Amino acid sequence: MKMMTEDARRLADRLNPQDRNHLLGLCSDIDRLANQLADLERRGLGNTPEANAIRQQLKDKLRELADFMRRILTDRVVEDFADITTPLKQFVEAVHAEPSAPNREGNFVDKSDRLRQHAGNMTSTARLVATCGPCKSKNTIEAIVDTAEKVDQMTPQLVNAGKIRLHNQTDSAEQHFENLHRQYADALHRLRSHVDDAIDTHEFVRASENAMRRYTNRCEDAISDAYPQGMVDNTSQIARLGNRVLMAAQNEAENSEEPAYCDRVNSAANQELKQWSSQENEIVAAAKRMAILMARLSQLVRGEGGTKKDLIECAKAIADSSEEVTRLAVQLARLCTDLKMRMALLQMAERIPTIATQLKVCSTVKSTMFGTSSSEEDIEAMEQLAHNAQNLMLAVKDTVRAAEAASIKIKTNSGLRLRWIRKPMWSNF
Repeated sequence: MKMMTEDARRLADRLNPQDRNHLLGLCSDIDRLANQLADLERRGLGNTPEANAIRQQLKDKLRELADFMRRILTDRVVEDFADITTPLKQFVEAVHAEPSAPNREGNFVDKSDRLRQHAGNMTSTARLVATCGPCKSKNTIEAIVDTAEKVDQMTPQLVNAGKIRLHNQTDSAEQHFENLHRQYADALHRLRSHVDDAIDTHEFVRASENAMRRYTNRCEDAISDAYPQGMVDNTSQIARLGNRVLMAAQNEAENSEEPAYCDRVNSAANQELKQWSSQENEIVAAAKRMAILMARLSQLVRGEGGTKKDLIECAKAIADSSEEVTRLAVQLARLCTDLKMRMALLQMAERIPTIATQLKVCSTVKSTMFGTSSSEEDIEAMEQLAHNAQNLMLAVKDTVRAAEAASIKIKTNSGLRLRWIRKPMWSNF
């Protein structure tokens, strides 16, 4: 109990005044009740009605503290881990700035400080999740602590390597910096993955929804104040949070044995495409071709006909077809006159090539395993292929939605013609 209140007080240092006061008040109430109960027990009155009443109040306060800390911790995870790449990306850009760039040294110092601050926020939040969070898995908690320690150790190493590269543009300095950069980026992604595993998904979705509402309000304020950069920053943050929620839903689907839940997630892309007519709309037509291949892949994974080679070829065909969706989406984004819609569409579309490449690599590697390993390894390899293809279709679904929004702001003289015709309800039956 004492350890729990100590952790809560450490967490209070990073909260806004209202939440901090509430958390400290709960800790004070718990200390007071614990002291009262200990005093009664020393006097031999531990079984009296008064002691039992205090004991019940103490249980209620501990439960309230645990619930409040879980909510606050989830809020911190949503904020601190929403964007783990931008501070690192800006730091790398500052390291590779041209010698003639203005304020080169000052920009490097500024980006280094931001990287240190961001990494410190992530690791401190991760440690609080490990010590105060709801996770009971020893392996997950140890992974969080170990990875947070590695990030703390690597942050000054990366900054020092970046400083050397800034003043010494040799191949050895560049190679050393890039090696540390890759290791550091991998450590950040692993830390976020472990933290996501340690928190409650329902609480995470709730916190993400509240955060998206806050950023939406800020975006509207930026629009009212004619502040384009603020609008772009806030919409980008909303997109990142939405992607994080999508990742959480996918993880739940992969870990769930409930068929109804899995079917709802797996059919989301197909449902998005079924409501649109592909006539005079190349994006929908290309996405529907992918949906057909996805249905075929699903049959192969379930063992409904076909060979393992057919499964590999189908996975590769899905990845190849995604290139057309990306090309059309980028073409549409270039012609969109609304900056917010253009950025949203490009952010959605840029996920497709990354996931498609993963699918190609996975299908090539796994094809060498089929028939040479145990049946359990074969099943695991097929499931990984299916999950990669599922991630790709979810990215396509999001791109179709963003393309629909962006298409209303196309220049009339661009020559591009897209018709978004929603099918009648009866056409899907």
